[in-house]
Amino acid sequence: MYKFIALIELEKVMDSLGDRKSLSIFKYIANQPSDTSTLRSQLNLSRKQYYTRLSEMVEVGLIRKYHSNYTLTSFGKMVYDALGIIELGLTNFWKLKALDSLEFAKTARAPNEERERILESLIDNMKIKEILLAH
Repeated sequence: MYKFIALIELEKVMDSLGDRKSLSIFKYIANQPSDTSTLRSQLNLSRKQYYTRLSEMVEVGLIRKYHSNYTLTSFGKMVYDALGIIELGLTNFWKLKALDSLEFAKTARAPNEERERILESLIDNMKIKEILLAH
């Protein structure tokens, strides 16, 4: 039962960031806590677009209003960091595809030393290396 509830919550979090405008609001708040008028004008959103997306992010616990500014919650900071990892993967997408095409997956065909050597030569970002070596 707990896993089902967690999946529903994960789905709500992902839905709240699921379009370009929502993601823009979230990233803008992450980079500089802002008041409503600044956010709306900077992102060129209608009142309805803005408040619909903002209320979804507040509801799932990504952002909160503190004094007159919206800021990320602690959970929001974790999600923002996770988005950074996704963007890092997208930046290195073709290198990651190259690793996949070389059968980088854990198989008998590629011994650990060989996989690590290939990874070392293709990927220069330590965070990506850490993630790939952990799985």
